[in-house]
Amino acid sequence: MVARRTGHDVFRDLLGRITAGNPILTDRFYGTYSVIALLQMRGADALLQQHQVRRTDFRKGQRLSPRDHVGAWAKPKHCPYWLPRELFDAFPETPAVRELTGHNKVLERLHCKTPAMNGQNAGMPAGLQPDSSADSGVGQAG
Repeated sequence: MVARRTGHDVFRDLLGRITAGNPILTDRFYGTYSVIALLQMRGADALLQQHQVRRTDFRKGQRLSPRDHVGAWAKPKHCPYWLPRELFDAFPETPAVRELTGHNKVLERLHCKTPAMNGQNAGMPAGLQPDSSADSGVGQAG
């Protein structure tokens, strides 16, 4: 029997392979505080569609244009089940995220000029680092 893998399982497998400056494009499933904080830690440049439950007020934050601003996200009270608590506790309380809208979609944009981790796995818990001795198993039948 093959174990079921979730989107977060695949994300954790890929996270260790993301290095500083890597361009990342995701759908709305990944447009969450925790994913954005992890990508910022990795120094990735990312474009994410806003998660469907998040609402943006473009009148707040640093306004760049009527449909573009830099907003601060509030850290959630609860740690996601798939994330080690120590890592969640190390996340910033209010990370800055550029948000822009067009064609009835809101996008989040990360651009990290100075990667916090220099593209390394240092400080990343073992559970979020890929197993370098084996393939991730994505797309393989057991």
